[in-house]
Amino acid sequence: MPRPLIDTDIPDSLYADLQLDPKIQPAAPIADHWQNPESLFLTGATGFLGAYLVQGLMARTQATIYYLSRQKTIQEANERLVQQLHSYQVWQEEYRPRLVPVLGDLAQPRLGLDERSFVELAAKVQLIVHNGSWVNNLHDYARLKPTNVGGTHELLRLAALQRTKPIHFLSSMAIFFSAAHPLTTPIRDDDLPQYSQTLRGGYTLSKWVADRLMLFAQDRGFPVVIYRPVRVGGHSRTGVSKVGQDGSFDLLNTLIQGSVELGLFPDLDVEIPLVPVDYVSGAVVQLASQQNAWGHAFHLVNPHPMPWAELYSLLCDCGYSLEKIPYREWLCRVKQQAASLPPRNSLAVLQLMLATPNNLQVQRPPFVTETVQRFLAGSTVACPPLDRALMGTYLRYFQQVGYLPPPPQFQDK
Repeated sequence: MPRPLIDTDIPDSLYADLQLDPKIQPAAPIADHWQNPESLFLTGATGFLGAYLVQGLMARTQATIYYLSRQKTIQEANERLVQQLHSYQVWQEEYRPRLVPVLGDLAQPRLGLDERSFVELAAKVQLIVHNGSWVNNLHDYARLKPTNVGGTHELLRLAALQRTKPIHFLSSMAIFFSAAHPLTTPIRDDDLPQYSQTLRGGYTLSKWVADRLMLFAQDRGFPVVIYRPVRVGGHSRTGVSKVGQDGSFDLLNTLIQGSVELGLFPDLDVEIPLVPVDYVSGAVVQLASQQNAWGHAFHLVNPHPMPWAELYSLLCDCGYSLEKIPYREWLCRVKQQAASLPPRNSLAVLQLMLATPNNLQVQRPPFVTETVQRFLAGSTVACPPLDRALMGTYLRYFQQVGYLPPPPQFQDK
């Protein structure tokens, strides 16, 4: 039964973007072999989460992975993906024969393919994992819309062509960070993400529209599964994290680096809601083979976040000399030090990231995780608590790759 569009204050221009082409219908039978696909289509393969989706899909299936790439040639696309998988320590040479680039662009009609190639791709694949988006918290909605909203339209169009294909969509919990969802009201997996003018940032708004389009597709009978992770952190066993590979940064990691560089730590009263990247990728790969997951949205959050004060305590126990000061004073010191250093220094990056929406201080409503826990019960996929052991794994990785210096007492030994 269709979900009512009960938001009352959606601007006309945004309302128009929520209209899913009526021609996009799941009229054809479900693709054969979708549970153990011979071929599947993946967007966002070169990103941080994308690398681990490749690893998980390689391990769990025998599928050929067709992946979307904006590179100009097949060779450049292959080199780019291999480089990224190497940087996140997941590349295996045996992957190569099963990775096939599709040269295109999420922002273009038919993903940048001609009509014949688009239809041929639809005929080849039995499953779609839509992880790709333009992640930029500084751009406005209009600039991000072609990729993040238009691309979602085109992926649903691809899912409807030839045989109907299950589509697994990576959304974001940030679509609930607005006045439409009070901080005192728990958010359940089947709750509708409501619109509010307080929804912060063009990127979050574009993900909100894309998420709603996927919900409308579910209402039409598409086998759609939506995943909404909170902040995605490093790998729980290796510690591999986003630390500037290919210009990719993480706010928490950058803040830790900047605080160690300054010798100052901001005093905040927040929790760190990090989920390891291998938990998110593992959940997607596990649920991709379950027909009873169709029509659901899953909240991928950490039931055991780390208190901010515990991070400070851990850094001090690791040997870093840090003075805790009020956040505003700390922010002023970041700005002052960044201005005295050459352009594009780490503190300048940190200052820019702190000015974006949905930073670490954003208040979040509580999220219910009963549904995903029930669906993952009996599997090996579980979210580890963000405790001192896990955060210690991340800090050791930071030191190994030179992102953090060794603690002062070890520097001369």
